Amino acid sequence: MLLLRANPTWSGPSSLTVGDEHVHIINGISQLAVLDAMHQYIGEPIVVLTHLDDQQIGSAVRLRAERHAVQSVDAWELVPGLFKVSDPVVDRSVRELGSWLPPFLLTRQRSAGWPVARGGTLSGDHVIRAILADLIGVNSADEVDLLAVLEHIDEPQTVARLNDYKADELAGVLAGTKRHVGGGAALAAESKARSKSFSTLAVALVADLLWNGQADVTVRVRFDERFLGGRAAETDVRLLGEAARAIILRREAAADVHLIDVLRQAEAIFADLDWTGGAADSSVLPAGLERRYEQLAAAIEAAATDAPETRTSAVDDALVQVRSHLLATHDAGELLGAEMATRLTRWLASEPSALPSSFGEGATTYLHDSAWADRALSVIWNGSARTTLASAYRSLAARVGERREAEEAAAAAVLTGDVPIDIMPIESVLAKVVEPLARERVLLIVLDGMSAAVATELADEVGSLRWVEVLPNDLTKRAPALATLPSVTRYSRSSLFAGRLTDGNQSTEKTAFAKLTGGVLFHKDDLRSSAGALLPGDVETAISTAGVRVVGVVLNTIDDDLAKADPDSTRWTLNRVANLAPLLAAAAAAGRTVVLTSDHGHVIERGGEYRANDSGGARWRTATGAPAIDEVLVSGARVLAPGGSAVLARAERLRYTFKAAGYHGGAALAELTVPIVVFRPAGARAPKGWHDAPPQTPDWWYERVPAEASADLSVPNTPVAMPTRGSAKHADVVPMFEVAVDELSDKKPLASDRLSDMLLASELYIEQRKRLGRHPLDDALVASAVDLIDERDGRAHRDVLAARLQLAPAALDLTLTVLRRLLNVDGYDTVTTDADEVTIVLNRELLREQFNLK
Repeated sequence: MLLLRANPTWSGPSSLTVGDEHVHIINGISQLAVLDAMHQYIGEPIVVLTHLDDQQIGSAVRLRAERHAVQSVDAWELVPGLFKVSDPVVDRSVRELGSWLPPFLLTRQRSAGWPVARGGTLSGDHVIRAILADLIGVNSADEVDLLAVLEHIDEPQTVARLNDYKADELAGVLAGTKRHVGGGAALAAESKARSKSFSTLAVALVADLLWNGQADVTVRVRFDERFLGGRAAETDVRLLGEAARAIILRREAAADVHLIDVLRQAEAIFADLDWTGGAADSSVLPAGLERRYEQLAAAIEAAATDAPETRTSAVDDALVQVRSHLLATHDAGELLGAEMATRLTRWLASEPSALPSSFGEGATTYLHDSAWADRALSVIWNGSARTTLASAYRSLAARVGERREAEEAAAAAVLTGDVPIDIMPIESVLAKVVEPLARERVLLIVLDGMSAAVATELADEVGSLRWVEVLPNDLTKRAPALATLPSVTRYSRSSLFAGRLTDGNQSTEKTAFAKLTGGVLFHKDDLRSSAGALLPGDVETAISTAGVRVVGVVLNTIDDDLAKADPDSTRWTLNRVANLAPLLAAAAAAGRTVVLTSDHGHVIERGGEYRANDSGGARWRTATGAPAIDEVLVSGARVLAPGGSAVLARAERLRYTFKAAGYHGGAALAELTVPIVVFRPAGARAPKGWHDAPPQTPDWWYERVPAEASADLSVPNTPVAMPTRGSAKHADVVPMFEVAVDELSDKKPLASDRLSDMLLASELYIEQRKRLGRHPLDDALVASAVDLIDERDGRAHRDVLAARLQLAPAALDLTLTVLRRLLNVDGYDTVTTDADEVTIVLNRELLREQFNLK
């Protein structure tokens, strides 16, 4: 038993482990208390803390004690043993922590003891990290650093322990933390000790914004005095701020539901400092996102009311700022609206299409361009909860509507009821598209009512799921079909399945389809499966049976939604269309080519005009009375209305029957243009006579189209396909690299200021080309790629580049690999892919330097 002179106020564990011994700690407040402990722990080591002298404690106790007396001891001598260190000599770095340390360690030791000092030597660094590990509740002293302290300092158990520190203990821990862990960690602990009502992570985030922004010095001083003690070093504050940003980013990536509370507290601190502008300037706080959306709204408003071609850069820049905000993706719908609005400003800034000479020409232009604008318009029409953004969307929608109305009027002016010669009529789709593909088995999916705009959305979805779009070898863009007149199901769908103009129903469609193709056709009621099955057994069997060359399926989700849903608020995904996803899965398993098409499109109800007339349908009437300015009279072989003529609603806003979510039957491009999208399963070859399609998006979809882009930068009109093993056996597959080394000429092209001309004329380029061996890139392709990226300030979206080069995405990857080998000299990367993984970057200065271009 050891009697130590000390205040009998031990509040730590009742026993400590010292070496291999468990030592009992007793508060010796009286002789009786000590005698009781001696009786309780017979034969076990005891340390008695007592304020009594030798006489007061009595001989009965002293005779059993070490040295038979109450001893005064240097508390420092106990410290090494607390960390399982046998050497009683206390290192100077430990003593420098302060006299508060020994009693702190003795009274606050947990049941498991303080962590063992490695190597048998105790240092001040180990002691402080052990104390901090205990404070923030981590398992090991080795885990303690600035990030760990800031991550855990706000936890309730940490705050409770910190509150229990005495003033000298807190000061000592802070000083030791600064010395051994760093000033940033010390600031985190001090901030929590000073202001327990605010999250320290929020405080640290504000510090990051204050010291890395444009804050006034007086604001920093107020902040420092209130939260950091008034003497914080700038380097320490910056370290604290950087740690806060790292933790915020990590929590956001982990979808931490409590993160928004921290961000709101940071905004409250800015308000308390009377500097709300700091929050609005932030790329992480909600106020910063609001400001960025306000700036975007102002830019869109300006583009919608002024000349869009002079304003698109400001809109693009504002969208970049929105996207760069930490919280931008938290509201995916709002961000999508912002992106679509930006695309529409670019569309407005692009050159309007020339007046079509035929409706087929107008429908083709619509499919390739304006249908994408309609897709974007449906998103912004759905609106925004932000007042300024909603107002900007209204202005933009009005401007888009004006241009679309002009397009509709121009197309309707050349619409006739005769058989077209420059666009495929819907009754020819089976013969010209499906039957040629049926040699390798095909699944025809007819999405009743699918417009060209909806098709762009669904095609993107399908293309992201290991399906590859293909086109006939003589095309690089999708070709539309033309619905019947009027564009209603009984005429247009029946004509599609019959292969001739006809009026029919489901029964006649099945019969005609089987007779024409030898295949089987399934309608809506045929797709009702039993419990647990995605598709009925007979549908799965038909798709998987090799002998059934053609399988047709009609899906009605889109057309059904026109009666009751809101198409503007609908995002058309695979899961949104009933049965589409399982049909695609079954087709992939069977190795079938898939054709997605429709029987007609639709227009959307957006507060139009009701002009009562029940002689026809929602968007057409019988040919009685002269057509109004927003109508068109059609007659001819393809007009299946009674009498061979009809009046069709030209303007999208016009309807003749009861109000619904959408309509069809009229003369709008969105109703008459029938999209046709063909896919092969990934891993399968393109069907004979077909090639993998380049991206179908218009240039403005991804980026602003520069004025110089009107120059002819196209490569030869031959579609380019990926070279495949054995491809030389098939004349329909065109190799990517057609020019052999021995075909190259050393003759230099004429001098030009165009970057590509200077490049192709350089000696180094010719030498690099020869080094590529038997598979160099065609000069025209290199020139097109270089000039397109050059005109876009050295950056171009990969889909824009692929479309211009007429390359499928996979072929573009191979082309870029060879282009890098050609232009990246001596290990310097002239052509790279940006961190976003979709932007191709050309370092023009490096290109000029490497190839000695003046």
